[in-house]
Amino acid sequence: MSMRPDHKALLFLAIIAGLGAAVRAARAISATPSQQLALERQMQAADSARRAAAKRSDNSSKPSASRGRAARTATIAGQRVASNAGGAPHRDYRGRLDLDVASAAEIDSLPAVGPSLAKRIAADRMRNGAFRELAALRRVKGVTPKLLVQLDSLVSFSGVYKPPQPSDTLLAVKPRRKR
Repeated sequence: MSMRPDHKALLFLAIIAGLGAAVRAARAISATPSQQLALERQMQAADSARRAAAKRSDNSSKPSASRGRAARTATIAGQRVASNAGGAPHRDYRGRLDLDVASAAEIDSLPAVGPSLAKRIAADRMRNGAFRELAALRRVKGVTPKLLVQLDSLVSFSGVYKPPQPSDTLLAVKPRRKR
């Protein structure tokens, strides 16, 4: 008895799905305790970071000096705009700032980068897309080879496209100095 082509295709897909499930089950069973502990530590860190962010947003609407320049908020026409949705800077696992998704306020927190250069970097990324590598940062006016050397170990590039947000080019409103 011959099978119809659509039945053959369904049988093939069912076999592939069964094999995939078997591989996942085998990997879960053979996982070493150190891998399981590492995963549990990562989940605990994510949970504690989420709780801390929720606690910060509940505690005070006023930015704290201990949070740093990147997490401060900007005020425009009476509206408060956070530096990003979570309030935490866009950093990779090594603690380097991801320039492909960071806001201008976060970029301004880097050494040797001022507010106007941070705005130019964020605006260039919105116009021309993600940088993806350190050399592409040269397309921004004011970025010198010396600055690239300084930033090399402090920044990373994910190549992720992030739709422009109002906070991308806004910087924290700094209090005026009294003379």
